[in-house]
Amino acid sequence: MAFDTAISVCDHGWHKQKEDFVIHEKDGGFYGVGDAFSEPHSRVRPIRLYGGKTGGEMIATTAMEVFKEANPNVSIESYVSILNRLVGDNILDQGIPLANAGLIPGTCLALAKVEGKFLHFLQFGDCLIFWRFLSGKIGYTQNPVYEYQKKTMEIRQKILSQNGNNEKEMWVEFAPILSDLRRLYTNNDDSEDNYYILNGQNTLEQHWNRSSLLVQDLKLVILCSDGYFHWEESSPEKLPGLAAKMLSDYQDQRTTLLKILNKKRMGEEYPNEASALVLKFA
Repeated sequence: MAFDTAISVCDHGWHKQKEDFVIHEKDGGFYGVGDAFSEPHSRVRPIRLYGGKTGGEMIATTAMEVFKEANPNVSIESYVSILNRLVGDNILDQGIPLANAGLIPGTCLALAKVEGKFLHFLQFGDCLIFWRFLSGKIGYTQNPVYEYQKKTMEIRQKILSQNGNNEKEMWVEFAPILSDLRRLYTNNDDSEDNYYILNGQNTLEQHWNRSSLLVQDLKLVILCSDGYFHWEESSPEKLPGLAAKMLSDYQDQRTTLLKILNKKRMGEEYPNEASALVLKFA
């Protein structure tokens, strides 16, 4: 098999801030999805702007600029390092120290590069990658953020209930707690439930999740942000089922990424941002 086509979707749902993004650079062979986010904020803790953009939007814009017309002879790791440095510089330009991850924006990221006989992956956070081999077997990346998400969602839900399901009031109480949790667990080697994301801090290159697969063995690859699944589905026990469902929904039912997203969003009052990219091999 050889690489054939790439198809992508980026839908911002009800969000005013456009912080999800897609990398779709055919000439350079770079493909990916990102789920950027700003620092925790609320009505009493205003969101910080970077040249009129939120922190998540700043990262999304910077990422798309870095990979635009990317040189195919440059490694995926090199471009991610450049992106991380630029994000860090933008944060420092605002007079914000990088030491505290709870006060700065960041992004989860899943990237792929088609390079000769290989497809190279790079992953941070809960942007996931699923693939199906010609043999029918499937593979997937883990969600390294799951335990952290479980912890934060339990706290969030408790505070939301105490505030009569009022989201705005919930965030007044939850934002400083979330900020402290990010400080404790993000890019922190000393934390048991730590996880690693791109946010300008210098620990990135020591902890990115990378792997390579032979192109000749592949049938289909899907990269997606967490808007394509409920966080509970990405637990170690449920993740194989999620991967199988995503791959079969797309390939076996010959559907589209947008139809899969709309099905997932049924019954959701406030749909989250979502990005996905499919790589086909023929």
